[in-house]
Amino acid sequence: MSEDNVERNKRNFRRFQQEVVVGGDMSVVPELIAPQMRLLRSGDDSFVRLGGGEVPQERVITPDQFIRRYGEVIGKPKIHRRTIEAIHGEGDVIWARWKIEEEHDSDRYGVSPTGKLLTIDEAAMVRFDSQGRMIEGWFMQDPIEVLNQIGAKVTVEPGSEQ
Repeated sequence: MSEDNVERNKRNFRRFQQEVVVGGDMSVVPELIAPQMRLLRSGDDSFVRLGGGEVPQERVITPDQFIRRYGEVIGKPKIHRRTIEAIHGEGDVIWARWKIEEEHDSDRYGVSPTGKLLTIDEAAMVRFDSQGRMIEGWFMQDPIEVLNQIGAKVTVEPGSEQ
């Protein structure tokens, strides 16, 4: 893959973060997500697991499914900023690390809204197709840090033996 494609992929990842996730412009989702994107891990998977839910090992989402899920899970926080702190690419893969600042104004994290300003570090490794659309993604954030910022009580109990 050429250097131009690597730069295009980095640019498209930035567009996804700013135009779609922060700006809520769903009209560009089909330009940025392939018809089927393999999602190996979502940033919110740990919250689902902490709440006792199950998360598939991997799943495939379409642009339409992303748009619906975004509205259900993320919605439109009053305050939501994302600052990409590092982004690197090689071949068809980019690695990025960014800071999210958002108001805790919903029960998205399993806790009633507190109005607190959260600062969340997130990282991703994303693979792109030949047209510069995301085709595979792995996203990671620290759920315990987010819950601590909200003021939620986090406890760990030993699991039962299998």
